[in-house]
Amino acid sequence: MRHIRRMTVLAGIGAIFLAACAREADKPVRTTENGVETVTNRLTPYVVKNEPGSFSLREEAVLDLEREDLAAKGLTQPRGFDVGPKGEMIILSEAGIFVFDAAGGFLRQFGRLGQGPGEYQNPGLIRVLDSGELAFYDGGADKFLFWSLDGALLREVKNTSKVRMFGPNGALCLDRGGYLFEEMDFDPARSALEYHLTVADADFQKKARLAESVTKENPLKSNRYNLFDGYVKYVISGGRIYAASQGAPEFEVNVYDTTGRRLRSIRKEWRKVSIPQSYKDKALGSGEGPIAAMLNEKGYFPESFPAVRELFADGRGRVFVETYETGPVAGESLLAVFAPDGTFIGEQPIAPAQARFIKGDRLYALVEKESGFQKLIVYKMIWGGAGK
Repeated sequence: MRHIRRMTVLAGIGAIFLAACAREADKPVRTTENGVETVTNRLTPYVVKNEPGSFSLREEAVLDLEREDLAAKGLTQPRGFDVGPKGEMIILSEAGIFVFDAAGGFLRQFGRLGQGPGEYQNPGLIRVLDSGELAFYDGGADKFLFWSLDGALLREVKNTSKVRMFGPNGALCLDRGGYLFEEMDFDPARSALEYHLTVADADFQKKARLAESVTKENPLKSNRYNLFDGYVKYVISGGRIYAASQGAPEFEVNVYDTTGRRLRSIRKEWRKVSIPQSYKDKALGSGEGPIAAMLNEKGYFPESFPAVRELFADGRGRVFVETYETGPVAGESLLAVFAPDGTFIGEQPIAPAQARFIKGDRLYALVEKESGFQKLIVYKMIWGGAGK
């Protein structure tokens, strides 16, 4: 009997030892490269005391953009959205800026398309700045517009520099002056075009070119053309810029201050996901004409999707990276969760959305309905699974 008890105790000690070794094997490696902290995470999350690695979502409100009253006001497809200090939901569209209360009730509408003062032609993403102002870039007139939340036009700032802003989002205004934008090195004679993420000051003078970039072949000059339309993914949150390039060969998210100084690099081992034939067929489509013929002749797809699908962050500095890995339910993808210090602490499935944004302890998800219209869903984030 004593022998059996001794063996049981030894087995328990062995299990604890193996568990500790497994935990240490998952611990991220921290190094310094060119003065910047680099956090290299393993494939498996690392448990951090008092830092939950998972959360559940409780639906609190739904703003359905298919409502008849909104259709009558001209609101159809949003160009961007953000959240005000009291939970107000602000949606920018070609029909104007729409403000709703935290429950989705309509409050006011202002702004419109045009070429006059306070009017815009091609609006991009909208941001609520720390000052409470609304700011967005008009790609048609190459200017920024600033509004109060109650609908007063505060000022316009025209880009009079030689800086060329480019990209699906145009540019974003930083909280303490200056701008974050996508810049294209355009030369039609070159076989490749490069997109860079750049920080400019209040006068649109370039201050820093960030590490993130994407290179695309010029189909008119190159014999090959990558049909996966990769971008630089980025978000501004809590006074920091978080960025990742879909052109990067590995999983890497960089954290910058608003001057463009890199503060941390977050890396992670990752599982590559092959691009399915259904995705390729959809990308090629059934287009006709010389451009479609050229793309079919020169077009190719990489062997796998990039490491990062989408990127967002919260005010605490937690980073959320949506990957191309699938969850247990059809349509779901996997979300990698990182603590403010860059440690990979959790992985969980998440339902599809066209855009996501975190404000406080709320997650806002813009979701496409079967009808083609969209709805903005507000969730309360309930964290759990803290380390012991």
